[in-house]
Amino acid sequence: AEIVQNKLVATCSTLNRGVKSARFYVLRGINMPAILVEAGFISNPWEEQKLKTPTFQDKIALGIYKGLASYIKSFNRKVGG
Repeated sequence: AEIVQNKLVATCSTLNRGVKSARFYVLRGINMPAILVEAGFISNPWEEQKLKTPTFQDKIALGIYKGLASYIKSFNRKVGG
C-alpha cells in the first residue's frame, strides 16, 4: 500500500495523507494482497472538481499502475523471479 501511495502522490501531485490500516469489509477474507485506494473526496468541492476531469483520472490510474508495477518488481526480486 505504501508503494502505491507514494507513486500516486508523486504522479498526481497531491497531499500525502498516509497509509492507514483497517478491517474494511471489502478487504476481509481475501487470499491475495489487496488495497483500497481513495484518490480524493467528493465531499471537498475542490477535490470533487479535480476528480471529474479525465486528465486527473488518467493521473490516478497512472499512479496506481506505477505503484503496482513497482510492488510486483520488488516482490519478484524477493522471491527470485
